[in-house]
Amino acid sequence: MKIPESCEECKEIVKTRSRIVNGYGNENSKIMFIGICPGNHMLRGGADSTGIPFKGDMSGRIFERMLELNELQRDDVYTTNLVKCRPSDKSRMYNRPPTEDEISNCIKYVKEEIKHIKPKLVICLGKIVYQHVPEEIEGCKYIKVYHWHPGFLAREQHLLTPWVKNIKKDIIKWTSKLYLQSSVEDFEQKHCEACSCTEDKHYIKKESTGEHLYCKEHGFCF
Repeated sequence: MKIPESCEECKEIVKTRSRIVNGYGNENSKIMFIGICPGNHMLRGGADSTGIPFKGDMSGRIFERMLELNELQRDDVYTTNLVKCRPSDKSRMYNRPPTEDEISNCIKYVKEEIKHIKPKLVICLGKIVYQHVPEEIEGCKYIKVYHWHPGFLAREQHLLTPWVKNIKKDIIKWTSKLYLQSSVEDFEQKHCEACSCTEDKHYIKKESTGEHLYCKEHGFCF
């Protein structure tokens, strides 16, 4: 899973990177967050300095605050990036988006991470990530969703609250025990986390994405 420090596939990045930033966190987690690439700020630091995705800069603080508000810690989830090294200009002062070639060089490592972690929910932070992470990988079933990148929220802070709430909805919807364990046979008498109704008001429906839970009163739950 870890990229060897000797990797030099991306010639331009190799000239300016500080380190390779591998994935970090709970390798048994149901939740995987994937960012675009490590960043760095000459005054505040960043993943290129700390060696941990979303750690050390404003994006990292926003990410950690989101986890806190969702009653999660870093060790409850797994975080990684689409590209494992920081792309920057030649001066190393400014971050830049990764090129298509750089993404192509690194996407195989992201696929390996997904196969190893086997998450139930892959949260893609940023459109570039969502566009490049595959919908499915052989031997690994998961739900892929898109949410804003924390770097965007640093500039649009009025959107922080809905961002956190929407991520929480997806975490509850796709990783709750009720969803993961539900079937006609083992769905116990309990209240649904989505609609608060009991077993007798629910039914299981098989769809192309798997078995899903529906409430007779409220419709789709999980």
